Amino acid sequence: MIEERIKTANVTGQIVNLSIWEPAGIKKLTGQIIGIMAGSREIKFQTLDKKVNLPLDDILAVDWV
Repeated sequence: MIEERIKTANVTGQIVNLSIWEPAGIKKLTGQIIGIMAGSREIKFQTLDKKVNLPLDDILAVDWV
């Protein structure tokens, strides 16, 4: 369901709050979705200090700011 929300909405360039799963627990990130990786299940995400690729399967929630 999260994947559908990201792919069907025009989210590229929007500021969002993400809740992602990590082995140490749930982590919350605020930043900008800068792209959806074609042919893979990842998004490119930029926070204030870094750019990361996040697997769609690890995203638990998306809240648009």
